[in-house]
Amino acid sequence: MLGIENVVGFDASTVYRTYDDFVNDSERKYIEYFMRDLYVYYGYNFHYYSGEEMNSEQIRTLIDDFTTLDIYVRKAWENMYEDAKILINGETVPEEEAQRVRKKMLDDRLKDYHNNRVEVTDILIRKGLRFVNKHGQPLRMMRKLELDPVLLEQPLYR
Repeated sequence: MLGIENVVGFDASTVYRTYDDFVNDSERKYIEYFMRDLYVYYGYNFHYYSGEEMNSEQIRTLIDDFTTLDIYVRKAWENMYEDAKILINGETVPEEEAQRVRKKMLDDRLKDYHNNRVEVTDILIRKGLRFVNKHGQPLRMMRKLELDPVLLEQPLYR
């Protein structure tokens, strides 16, 4: 099951697990960079992003290394194209030719995904990430939850 283990009972290990099967360090750094306002507001530490301003070229380098995410995108589209019937001029083509056409379709689709990521990232760099509702109104951060000192004095937490 893709490296996920079931944890029985109370175990905080799932909170600290990095789930490397699903995301790599470049993908994490990208997320931390664009979500940095939230990280700072809610008091999270950066683990992959060091806090420096990044330019378009640095971010494109991260995008070029989105290999883990792309594995899942590729697999999803492979499943989609797997049974696609390939016709040329209304005629079914030999399976070998059909496989070649499916591979080209898949490669083109993944190239489109990559180009879209670059385009969206360029917009985010120019305009910044803004959280808005479906009516375009800015969203406010939810109040940060604070520990209740009275609860911390309970024997369970000593």
